[in-house]
Amino acid sequence: VARASYQEFATVAQPWNVTFQENMGVDHDITLEQLRSLTLSMDPQVRYFSGTATYTTSVTLEKVPHKVVMDLGKVGDMASVRINGKDAGFAWKSPFIYDVSGLLREGENTIEVEVTNRWANRVIGEIPKPKKERLTFTVMDFYKPNAPLFPSGLMGPVKLFEVR
Repeated sequence: VARASYQEFATVAQPWNVTFQENMGVDHDITLEQLRSLTLSMDPQVRYFSGTATYTTSVTLEKVPHKVVMDLGKVGDMASVRINGKDAGFAWKSPFIYDVSGLLREGENTIEVEVTNRWANRVIGEIPKPKKERLTFTVMDFYKPNAPLFPSGLMGPVKLFEVR
């Protein structure tokens, strides 16, 4: 049996609009010029966000191969993908690679990636707050205020590969 080879034909390097799950501590959208962990944000609402963030961008393709996979790169922690409104799948562990054959078209394409991260970052961020002001609740104090945050969100790079 012949083994498939992968040839990169596009990197999705456009800005990404990021919306956040309602009632989970972030009251505004953001735009990321470059993908990176949400924990690197200077905005504490974003840095300590836990829940589902939806990343949206568009990419214009001059030519689309018959068989295509999309690699999201680094993700914290689970991701589902939609291309032009159609489901491309869900992954909960690396590698975050999706078969997007037949979903891409020549011209403009909309890519949506929903990333759900763990609750620990929110817990760590809320430790200094009075308990009545916290969004999260735990019966045990698992984390300290200076605990390192877990990388979260879509960190990329997002690349498209032709499968040969």
